[in-house]
Amino acid sequence: MYKKNERAQGYALKQAAEAWKTITLKNNYLFFKIMQDEKRLRELLRRTLPEIRIKKLRIVGEKTIQAGVDIHGVRLDVYAEDETGRPFTIEMQINNTDNIPKRMRFYSSMVDSQMLDKGDKYERLPDSFIIIICCFDLYGMGLHKYSFRSKCDQVDGLAMGDGVKYVVLNTTSFADDVDSELRAFLDYVEGRDVRDDSYIAELDEAVVKARRNKRWRKEYMTVEQERMHRDSFVERRGRELDCLMVVRRMMQKGFDVDEIVDCVSREASLVESYMSALNECGPTAEINEVYNYIHRNDGYEKI
Repeated sequence: MYKKNERAQGYALKQAAEAWKTITLKNNYLFFKIMQDEKRLRELLRRTLPEIRIKKLRIVGEKTIQAGVDIHGVRLDVYAEDETGRPFTIEMQINNTDNIPKRMRFYSSMVDSQMLDKGDKYERLPDSFIIIICCFDLYGMGLHKYSFRSKCDQVDGLAMGDGVKYVVLNTTSFADDVDSELRAFLDYVEGRDVRDDSYIAELDEAVVKARRNKRWRKEYMTVEQERMHRDSFVERRGRELDCLMVVRRMMQKGFDVDEIVDCVSREASLVESYMSALNECGPTAEINEVYNYIHRNDGYEKI
């Protein structure tokens, strides 16, 4: 099993190395790297949010926010604050994960949690902007740009005034709904030919230069390897949870250890450890609790 996983990961890494040769701004890693330049990011925000003025940005990069040990943390692809303290979160999204609106809501709450110190008044919360660049049409209306603010259901035009703005961009659109500058950026991300735009030319030059950057390539390969390791961990953990559920059901029906070993095709010692853990945790314990009990002293999962 391990040799099979190693071969699969080796092949995937080889594919990643090939992909780097033609990597584009759609890639999260490259988008993160390219947008570490204050001037480039400020221009992207100007095109996306032409109604606001930004003189200077402080870029934090891929910001991680953890509000507490028992609270779900969040990692933001590109995070910056302007000279007034307004936060901007920008993320590149290739696939529709069916949770983007709720994720944006969570991003906003986590960003807000970092804005106030104990005792600060809520009035000190600055306006904030959450921007997701989607390589698909999230809402299926054919627009390049979908902007949202909280408004009253009963009174047209009455804004809640919470200061939060959500923007979902769509690179696949052909609509005539945004200005030429934003459209040029979205067309470029989508891989369409864009001419006579100095910003896009600069981005393209930065992408071409990035492909020759050996340090970035090495970092990218490390990121891909870590991602594959996480995926492999999730896959193995899922198989063990499935096995635990089968063992529990067979125990409840009175099957002995030899019959269970034959059914799940695992070593007898492993099955016996599962049965012992299930007995220790009791019949009402969740399978996840049994899993955690089994691996309580590991520091990592086994299978």
